[in-house]
Amino acid sequence: MSNISNDSRKYRIKSVASITGLSAHVIRKWEERYKVIHPHQAPKGYRLFTEDDIQLLLYLKSQLDHGESIGQLAPKPVNTSSDNR
Repeated sequence: MSNISNDSRKYRIKSVASITGLSAHVIRKWEERYKVIHPHQAPKGYRLFTEDDIQLLLYLKSQLDHGESIGQLAPKPVNTSSDNR
């Protein structure tokens, strides 16, 4: 029996891209622009994704395949401005 659970397994972006069918560029943009995933940073700066991250990306991709847009699926940014124009 292994001491490592599946939940603790981490994947680098190239593996996540291969698993999900999304490009590494798209994954990075979704992280930066839409804040839909929050990968861990390895000591050398690599993004490390969990199984949950992969499942979320697969879900988002399936919704896009059915006509949704990432802008519709991503959480809306909170307006931190005190100006309500």
